[in-house]
Amino acid sequence: MKKRRRSGILAAFIAAAGLCGAPAQAAPVAPYSPQRLEQLMDKVKTADKACPGGCGLEAAMNRYNIHPSLVTSKQMDIFAPGYGAAIAGRQQGNNMYLNGGYNDAKLIETVAHEVRHAWQKRELGAVSAQLDPRRALILNRFREADAFAFGIYFTYRVEQATGKTLVKVPADPRRYKDMHPYYQIYAMFKLNMDSGMPLSASYRYLVQDCFEHVNRVDYDGDLLQELEERAKKMTPGQQHTMPEATFTQILRRMGTPGFEGGYGAFEAWSDADLRDLHKSGGISADNLARLVKLEAAPPTSAPPAPPQAPGR
Repeated sequence: MKKRRRSGILAAFIAAAGLCGAPAQAAPVAPYSPQRLEQLMDKVKTADKACPGGCGLEAAMNRYNIHPSLVTSKQMDIFAPGYGAAIAGRQQGNNMYLNGGYNDAKLIETVAHEVRHAWQKRELGAVSAQLDPRRALILNRFREADAFAFGIYFTYRVEQATGKTLVKVPADPRRYKDMHPYYQIYAMFKLNMDSGMPLSASYRYLVQDCFEHVNRVDYDGDLLQELEERAKKMTPGQQHTMPEATFTQILRRMGTPGFEGGYGAFEAWSDADLRDLHKSGGISADNLARLVKLEAAPPTSAPPAPPQAPGR
């Protein structure tokens, strides 16, 4: 069996862990204990209230009935065999699995990131099942950039609420270049906010930086591989049924520093902007060739389910 490709995403997680998400070295409670989970979620609730009008994170968790739990890197291997240590968290159904080997700073950001994905799917209907390859690629970019941006924004609110530093940022902006690229994004957002830039403008820059991050660690490549593997198992048919107006509306509702609407980073984007691969980070020549090849293939649909035995 061909080994599944693991792109720069995992490498980025591993590198980032060395700066801000490193495994906890000394904690007042056991890293995988119920006590630690309770303390962690208390910090999340405190930060949630620090957002102007509330971030809405706790309300979203309650609304979607999401249950967090702490697990080991070995248990995380179920999502990516052999790479569990590189996964800080994963949301599946109503369960959110958090890798207790990471420190609170990384896990708080991960909670925000994963709840954001649940909101995208359940509130916006941001799923790719009804999309052609190009729109699936665009949707994936928007989902990840939106989730990364909200996680960074929430981390900033945690620092405000607790008075504690979660991400060490050099006092001299000229030294930001020495930080891991992902945390350079946080540093620039913090600088903009602390300098008095309006949240609307700061968040717009933040989202654009997150698009670049998504492109840099090659989320496109991972999704294209999934689409290529899926195409081998499909049968001829038609599945690209989501209306274009519905698709662009879903994209435009992302890019907000909360769950209840308000300013959105994509409000000023035209429909053409939303569909433009270059506007949302660009695309490599290799990935573009793979996308074009997928687009040239006949439309497909999932194979029919096998008949069930009587009474089942």
